[in-house]
Amino acid sequence: MKYSGYKTDHPIFGLMFAETSDPDMLRAISEALVAPRSSQSTDLLPMLRKAGGGIRNGLDSAGETYPPRDEVDVLRKTGIPLAILQGSQGQTTRLDYLRSLPVRNLWREGIREIPDAGHCAPWEQHEPYNAMLSEFLSDIVNS
Repeated sequence: MKYSGYKTDHPIFGLMFAETSDPDMLRAISEALVAPRSSQSTDLLPMLRKAGGGIRNGLDSAGETYPPRDEVDVLRKTGIPLAILQGSQGQTTRLDYLRSLPVRNLWREGIREIPDAGHCAPWEQHEPYNAMLSEFLSDIVNS
């Protein structure tokens, strides 16, 4: 599947942008956002229910265009330092795809993997995520 330059093989990806409050679909979305067999998917369910369908609905009110601008083009052109922190067990974002992106100012010249986490790495593994983010910010401030 291709979505504004974004590639994923996960079949649930399209549901993340759909108007749905179906309990089975919300459960499938929550399970796709975390590492496989993670108990934290149940923690996401109340937030997904509260979102009222269509995880990305808020983008319209935030001034984002639909479909969103081409993220690959944004990465290609940006002049600011960029850190990409990705869960090692992410189901919706392929690491090989992320590694193929033409990022000019990628921090430490690579994608940083958060062990035992999926797409919601800051939620699932907040300590290693925060440590990497702190390192990135420190490098930026001290460069």
